[in-house]
Amino acid sequence: MGSLSYHTETGSTVKQNITDYLVKDCGITILDLAVRGSTGYAACTNPDHPEYGTFALVCLTSNRRSEYHNFNIKIVGEEMGPCESACPARILDLLTDTDVEYALAWRKECRANLVKIAEAKKVKPGTCIRLAQPLQFTDGVERDTFTFMKNSTFLAGHSLVRITRWRERAFEVVS
Repeated sequence: MGSLSYHTETGSTVKQNITDYLVKDCGITILDLAVRGSTGYAACTNPDHPEYGTFALVCLTSNRRSEYHNFNIKIVGEEMGPCESACPARILDLLTDTDVEYALAWRKECRANLVKIAEAKKVKPGTCIRLAQPLQFTDGVERDTFTFMKNSTFLAGHSLVRITRWRERAFEVVS
């Protein structure tokens, strides 16, 4: 499972690059594509193999603007059990039923993350939350309770801290 690096024009988007690669180079039909950061989630069909139905592809990308081969892409099929699980519901809803264990586990994890994200949207500035798993900070102290400020910024005691991807973590609202 390798990745491919190639040259893209300045100003092209991750979504354009993924589409170009899947459609032009792989012959895949994209029914819907969502990009979350540098990861693309696509509901696809293969015109040469209609028996595959509609399946998901996770497209891991990176940009290296300083090099000639400035766009890197790695395609991971849902049947391979990708680690990235922020696929939107609209893409999951397009997929054909499957009995592939890894694909089923990946779809279940994506749905669980959607529930967590929906709960996190209810958290407003000033809300106190407790994480199910405490975080250890560089000062050696473990903390599990934080007051939400905005985006990924929280108040922990008298310090501001950043908790990345907190919406995907298990937590409860304390107050």
